Amino acid sequence: AMQHVLINSWLVASWFWASGGLTFVAMVVVMAIARLLCRVQSLWVADIFILGTAMVPLGLLAVSSALLQYVPDSTLHIVLLLVATLGACSHALITVHSGLSRIHHFPEQTAGWFTPVILVLGLCTGVGTWLLMTAGL
Repeated sequence: AMQHVLINSWLVASWFWASGGLTFVAMVVVMAIARLLCRVQSLWVADIFILGTAMVPLGLLAVSSALLQYVPDSTLHIVLLLVATLGACSHALITVHSGLSRIHHFPEQTAGWFTPVILVLGLCTGVGTWLLMTAGL
């Protein structure tokens, strides 16, 4: 029984790594396409820095949502999950927007339009990857 738990934990951990990694890669690709469309000259290392910083709260959200399942009160569980989600998403939005406008020197309005596109496409890729990998469960 213990070996089954270890195999499954490694499998679930690899699913987390794959879905998080593809989320990050998708956001890097979308940001690179946005830079090409707007003809913004900048380094790809800046993309990795901006999006890596934006991924930290989203990763913490994934961990905290797993831990919040142990909260006994369902109403408190929902409130805490909502607060964690709003905090993580707002931090990620602010990080990407300020990175686009201050590091890549996008105009403010352009950065405002591309920020949710980058995050939504990245998160959809990650969630889609997770759903594909867990479809057989």
